[in-house]
Amino acid sequence: MLVVTGILASAGTAPGTSHRYLSALPGSGVAYGATAHGDPSFFPIGVWFEGNPDWGGYPGDPAGARRYYDRCFADLAAHGFNAAAVPNCPESLWETLLQSARAHRIKIVLEIAPLVRLVSQSEPLSESEAYAAVKRVVAKIGRYDSLLRYQIRDEPPPETMPNWLLVRRVLAAVDPTRPAFSCFNNPDSLARAVEADHLSEAVFDIYPQGVGTPSQSLGGFLPALDAFTSAAKGIPAWAVLQSFAKPGAWRYPSPEELRAVTYLSLAAGGKGIFYFLYQTMPNHPERLEGLIDRDGRPTQMYAPAAALAREMGKLSPLLTSFKPTAPPSQVVGDARVGSFVDAGGHAVLVVASTRPDAPVTARVSVDATAAWKDRLTGEVLVPTNGALMVPLAPGAGRVLVRR
Repeated sequence: MLVVTGILASAGTAPGTSHRYLSALPGSGVAYGATAHGDPSFFPIGVWFEGNPDWGGYPGDPAGARRYYDRCFADLAAHGFNAAAVPNCPESLWETLLQSARAHRIKIVLEIAPLVRLVSQSEPLSESEAYAAVKRVVAKIGRYDSLLRYQIRDEPPPETMPNWLLVRRVLAAVDPTRPAFSCFNNPDSLARAVEADHLSEAVFDIYPQGVGTPSQSLGGFLPALDAFTSAAKGIPAWAVLQSFAKPGAWRYPSPEELRAVTYLSLAAGGKGIFYFLYQTMPNHPERLEGLIDRDGRPTQMYAPAAALAREMGKLSPLLTSFKPTAPPSQVVGDARVGSFVDAGGHAVLVVASTRPDAPVTARVSVDATAAWKDRLTGEVLVPTNGALMVPLAPGAGRVLVRR
């Protein structure tokens, strides 16, 4: 469990450190304290993508890597994805990867190894050191419109948080259009980060399908989702969901399980969805099996993940625009309901099944007699006696807009 203690009780510096979080770096012209914000109209529909070509059995020179990236990003775009989070890309290939992503209209969250090292070092990081490193990174790749976020540390542990906060704030000052990015694997750690700084989004991963998880079930997904949602305190959430297997540890989710966790994340107000993992890599240090096999052929997970990606692509203008409202007074059935209002003032319900093993009907109380239209299918549902009856296939979700 990651527990963060003693992080910045105020805007000042912790005793004994060299951090001056809301100061200006002498000679830099950079004032700290601002928070970087991305484009709120962009709904990332992405995958985790290992950036080291050698792990996929491809050459690591720029020409060989470009062929590899082009093949993968063209494939992702053709299947409805618009984003990829990329760890382990050698710095020598950053620009090759971003150029390929730009050609295929894929937005990249790129892990920046020099910044990861600074965040992870045991000694306190100085502002001048952070600024010099950030300035070099932004000068090198900040011009690429395919760059969505700078990943500065995956799953940051508590002892890294002072350095993590400093790098975040320097990046926000140097490149305010692209926030720093980290994915959290523990709600307590996320909550502490939210308390210490205003995050542009709360990113978290939930992998509930262990080898011992019964088939057609959600394992511990719902309590984990609730814990992360609570920790985010209303900050837009990006959920990283399991689409991988690892022999002896995790099994592939079923199509119904994958659909259920996706729509349950949307019902919780999710503003972005990533699936972990895209590749199965013959040379990777872990035996992870993803959406494609080691020869680049689709595994059993690719078709259901791509179907969900295409659905979210159709829904994304609505998903990015709506704001949460008070939930329905009553929901009966094995389902959860998120209640929202879109930019035009229309009420929106995201109804998600919690049963990947069976069809269910959710009875949702509504306060008006107006009909509701399924945003994807066009089906119109009319309330009866103050309730909307919403049939759901196993693991299914529906997005309904009041007419």
